[in-house]
Amino acid sequence: MREVLIPDLHFQGTSHVGRVAQVPVRRLYLSGTWPVSPGTVLKIKVTGQSQAFPEVKIKVNSCALRDGCWTLNYTFVGKPSPDMMGLFGYTLSLMDF
Repeated sequence: MREVLIPDLHFQGTSHVGRVAQVPVRRLYLSGTWPVSPGTVLKIKVTGQSQAFPEVKIKVNSCALRDGCWTLNYTFVGKPSPDMMGLFGYTLSLMDF
């Protein structure tokens, strides 16, 4: 399997009540093909933080190039910690899982 580097993309999640959380991602290293197909489950490891975080699984809903930037819309597989959700752009008001 080949490794792909995707620079400057956005992860976009949707809370259970339909509110959107978005976070810019400077670099995504991916083993596989790009763009990712809907339904694909990815294991994400967050790096570059002072605190170590466990991997989190997300299911891809869509992956599209919009206005010159990739947007990966996802749903968490399972319930991540509040700290992990914060890294993915969820504010306290969006943590309604």
